Amino acid sequence: MKKQIVFIVITILSISNVFSQSSYEKQEMFLDANSWFSYEDYKEALPIFLRLEKVDTANYNLMYKIAYCYLHIQGQKSKAISYFEKATQNITTNYKKNTYSEKQAPREALFYLGNAYLVNNRINDAVDAYTRFEKLVSKSKRFIQKGAYDTAYLSHQLKVCKNAIAFQHKPINFIAQNLGNKLNSRFNEFNAVVSGDGKSMAFTSSLQFYDAIFYSKKVNGKWSSPINIMGQLKLDDKCSTTGMSYDGTELYIYNDDNFDGNIYVSKLKNNIWGKAVKLGDNINTKYWEAHASVSPDNKTLFFVSNRKNGIGDLDIYMSKRTSDTTWGKPQNLGSTINTKWNENTPFLSSNGRILFFSSEGHTSMGGYDIFYSVLNKDGSWSKPVNVGYPVNTTDDDIFLVPYKNDGFIYCSRFLKRGFGQQDIYKYHLFNIPRHSSLKVEGVLTMDNKSNRNKESFIINIINKSTLDTIITLNPDKDKVKYQTVAPSGENHLIYESHITKDNKQYYISSKYDIKEVFKSETEQTDKLARIQKPSIVLSEDQKIINTNKDDVNIKLILENGDKLIVYTYHKSKLRDTENFIPTKDFSYDYKALKGKNRIIFVLVDSNNHRRVKEVLVNYSPKDSIAELDIKDKQIATNADGEKITIIKLKAEKESTLTVETIIDGEMINTEEFEIKRKNFSYKYTLNKNAKLRFKLIDKYNNEKIKLVIISYYPISENITNILSEVKAIEREKILSILSSREMQKAESLSKFIDTLYEKALQEKTQNKQLQALIIALALNIDSNTENFIVDLLKISDGDLKLVLEQISKHKVNYKTNIDVINQLILQKSKYNYSNKDIVLLLENYLRKSDISIQKAINLIKQILQIDIAEIIEKINSINANINNIDDLMKAIKNSEIYSRSELQLINSLLQAKLIVSDTSLRSSNDQIVIETKQQSETESKFKLFYILIGFILAFGLILLLNRRKRQ
Repeated sequence: MKKQIVFIVITILSISNVFSQSSYEKQEMFLDANSWFSYEDYKEALPIFLRLEKVDTANYNLMYKIAYCYLHIQGQKSKAISYFEKATQNITTNYKKNTYSEKQAPREALFYLGNAYLVNNRINDAVDAYTRFEKLVSKSKRFIQKGAYDTAYLSHQLKVCKNAIAFQHKPINFIAQNLGNKLNSRFNEFNAVVSGDGKSMAFTSSLQFYDAIFYSKKVNGKWSSPINIMGQLKLDDKCSTTGMSYDGTELYIYNDDNFDGNIYVSKLKNNIWGKAVKLGDNINTKYWEAHASVSPDNKTLFFVSNRKNGIGDLDIYMSKRTSDTTWGKPQNLGSTINTKWNENTPFLSSNGRILFFSSEGHTSMGGYDIFYSVLNKDGSWSKPVNVGYPVNTTDDDIFLVPYKNDGFIYCSRFLKRGFGQQDIYKYHLFNIPRHSSLKVEGVLTMDNKSNRNKESFIINIINKSTLDTIITLNPDKDKVKYQTVAPSGENHLIYESHITKDNKQYYISSKYDIKEVFKSETEQTDKLARIQKPSIVLSEDQKIINTNKDDVNIKLILENGDKLIVYTYHKSKLRDTENFIPTKDFSYDYKALKGKNRIIFVLVDSNNHRRVKEVLVNYSPKDSIAELDIKDKQIATNADGEKITIIKLKAEKESTLTVETIIDGEMINTEEFEIKRKNFSYKYTLNKNAKLRFKLIDKYNNEKIKLVIISYYPISENITNILSEVKAIEREKILSILSSREMQKAESLSKFIDTLYEKALQEKTQNKQLQALIIALALNIDSNTENFIVDLLKISDGDLKLVLEQISKHKVNYKTNIDVINQLILQKSKYNYSNKDIVLLLENYLRKSDISIQKAINLIKQILQIDIAEIIEKINSINANINNIDDLMKAIKNSEIYSRSELQLINSLLQAKLIVSDTSLRSSNDQIVIETKQQSETESKFKLFYILIGFILAFGLILLLNRRKRQ
């Protein structure tokens, strides 16, 4: 039996240790991931957060962190949406970003959800998310610190969404060609810069463990295999290409330089790149220089910096060359080019008259967009023009390098069918400076009635200037979406081809028209052309059907059709495909599933002409249970400083909620609300105990009732007084005294304390303020409570010593030094000492301690740094039921604003102030505990006395019996 008990105990301890270790490991993993996250290394942080989320699936903070990482990783941004959507289901206005104990997401998650929607081209969803965030913040302005919310930036993002819709309405024409697998690999290739003759190129590649700069030459019209030139440049991995001179002999490079950000240049001699040299002080400063490129004549440097006195954060500057290695004083390009947002990556065209650059301002359609500005005759720059969609997207589009004067550029793109992640493409833009020379010819071939085998539908992409066929598109074989229809109804081809056998790939964008041609062996062609095309007539009230029944009947009028195909979708997934031989009056019965259903009718005639109609069915079945739950109850203060209870409910949408207020058994108020959202908050002003009766009736007349009891407890006036006294401490004066030469050079702690009192007297600082700080200091110099008790015993006498001896016998019951002092205070009424004696005891303890003067000064400074005004504000908004120090400290701890060490300092300062002011604000339970301890000690003494008497009597009885036996 004993062995079994021992085994069970060991097992329990082992399990406890495993859980403790597991919790510790999760915290360590979080801190590790959060460290990468703080340094914006999201690729390193993401896998750790994902592992944590697998074992902590209800942690909305982890979902937010994962989403934020995905949003900042190229090619992964679409994955951010689902995580942000989950995270925004549980957000807080009191977010702690660097602790694993935080399980809720910050309110900013809703804003970043909007960003995620925007970069993934879900513009309407982005507008909705931004609007919801704006409403959320406007409702909770008093909780937000000054400057934490940038209304201008939110307005900018909403404007960006409008711009995106406008630009997608008018796409531009271009042809882009992938530069092939010699330059592009499975990694990211980006920031490609080229010489004026187009025969030299340098670019940056994100290899597996570091970023490297590569260099390639064009030989016989083809790019050579690039070589890694990091060894020649003698730079570490935190750098990237930014510009190349027109003659290809100077390479400009951005170097991280431990987050300082500087521009370097390397020169090509004998086909070897020299060591990269940092540009002079006119270019590189203590601020961040992010990019530089040089004009075709090699005399002007265009660069980017966030130095002071700029127009925005990152601005574009220009500097004239003064010698082979030096540049003159830079000049800001002015408000025509620079905005209050970021500008970046300036490049001048080969004729020196067009400036290409990226910007978050102007008419951006999301993140950075590429713009161009033309140099006027008077030396000013024209108003920047957005290069257009789809060169610019709703994501960041930053780096575009012009080549020649007829609209050729180099740019990196992340496309689905490339060689790896970002690939380098060569673009031909027809809107800069010429109109399109691209011809798209669509040929639809059909045979005559006697032979109905349909031939392929072919699109030939032809360059008008050379009449060469660039590529042939075959929709039937490729099964690729080629066409987009702009809101205006224009057909626009946006096509990304597969990689061909000879490693060629094209990305094409152009408006087009389809020309239909019919080949015929007879004269039936004219008859076929005159045949009326099919039509579908659908009544307006059936285009969108909202119903609570699953049986849906749709009536159509069909004409000139040989076959009807019906596609049914549920929540965007294909459910079924059906084929019918249509009649003129056609009725379709559909069994709807809960939620959104989409039905597409396609009527096809013998000539393969098609007509399409779409029906949306929103099915919400009747339910028999009304949904109403109490999610949370919080106590806060309103704008007038009154206590209020905020009751958060989860209520069924499209229902009616009645709230009845009952006080002393009498209903004094009734309110009614129409529920439009699931989450509903009700505020009740606290002034009396009350009962709230929530009654919900849903649209199907189902009813549900919930009761909430409200208890009102005012904050103790003594607590308010103590906090006010602590707030009144003259911090600046005391800090000035601590910084004085006399305090810094005090020979001992005793001299330090005496000097402190003397200096305070000169500065007319209240003595009680210093006493409170000295007591708080004494309570914090040694965290070992057993040592604290022993040291106090050594210097105490009289009744204080008697009580400390009792405490020493039960020292395991005292976890902190404050517990010990509390016991001394609670016992003073039974013994001959006062608060003043306790103050002197603690002061004497401090004088005899061996801590350094500097440590004492630092501890006092830490105590003075605590913002008591903030504590008072937070306490008022968190908890109204505070009557003693224990309640107060619990409320401060629940606010989750302060660390454990800060809580210890706050507690010691409050306790010190209580001792000095001789105010009783301790829990009555403490006194009961002490009396119980004293009673148990007395009972133990009596038990020992009785045992001793019993032992003496028993011993005497044995002696008596032995004597009688001998007699």
